[in-house]
Amino acid sequence: MATTDGLPIAQTFSDTTDSNRVAAMAATALGLGKRINDTLGTGDLTEMSVSGVDGQVYVYATGRKGVLAVVTPTGMNLGLLHMEARDAARTVALVL
Repeated sequence: MATTDGLPIAQTFSDTTDSNRVAAMAATALGLGKRINDTLGTGDLTEMSVSGVDGQVYVYATGRKGVLAVVTPTGMNLGLLHMEARDAARTVALVL
């Protein structure tokens, strides 16, 4: 969880992961996704994903002030992930 300015709010990464860097990258990805949606006229950005060989990162908009990034291994149950993460994003949006 981070602000749209890239400041970390909460994280559950291991000690080897730089949460400041992840927060900044998630906020940057969210900003780019919003610009793409604006350019293409596809409405407000709700979520986006980045996939790699060993896992994926899902970025969810949490209102106008926050971003939720979820890192998953390959083979994750995406239906369950989206259900839980979308709920969390809505809840966080109300708080922020």
